[in-house]
Amino acid sequence: FTFFWEKVEGLKTRRKLRFRRYLGSDEVFLEIKAREDRTVQKRRTVWPVERVARAFGEGSRLDWELVADDPVGSEAMRLIERLRLTPRAGILYRRRALFGAYDPELRVTFDSRLQYRTSGLDIARPFDTGKYLLDPRVTVMEVKYNHRAPVWLTKLARRHELSLVRMSKYCTAMDREYFHGQLS
Repeated sequence: FTFFWEKVEGLKTRRKLRFRRYLGSDEVFLEIKAREDRTVQKRRTVWPVERVARAFGEGSRLDWELVADDPVGSEAMRLIERLRLTPRAGILYRRRALFGAYDPELRVTFDSRLQYRTSGLDIARPFDTGKYLLDPRVTVMEVKYNHRAPVWLTKLARRHELSLVRMSKYCTAMDREYFHGQLS
């Protein structure tokens, strides 16, 4: 629960390890998302699902040879070893991603049907149903940019009375499952 408590307690410096797999793909993104005050950085690498299952699967010993040439994989393995990490939650959702035609740093995503599972987690066999994080009729819109939000975008958000709401899908799932939604 290390990453969960760091987020709940609002630590200014924290990081999170996650494994991201897209439906129909045999590739897995190993991602380390780090936050330093208000700056967020994501480092990622791509591995075949079989390699991830062999390196990080339940009951497997950490195989340092598998990450010898991969700084992100090495950091992931160090985190797993040092913090004794085990999979706690899987998040499933449908995503529609849009990319700026004139501003390549701008991305807008729409995530719907957000579900989670806390048992039977296996990166090699993704789940197709779980408990809902939010009402299934709700869609989460995320606006992502690398540096500063474009002025036209902040004006558009203001005009439509959009407000910033921070939400961690992972923390919401952990809170609902283990703390009855009292912390997020």
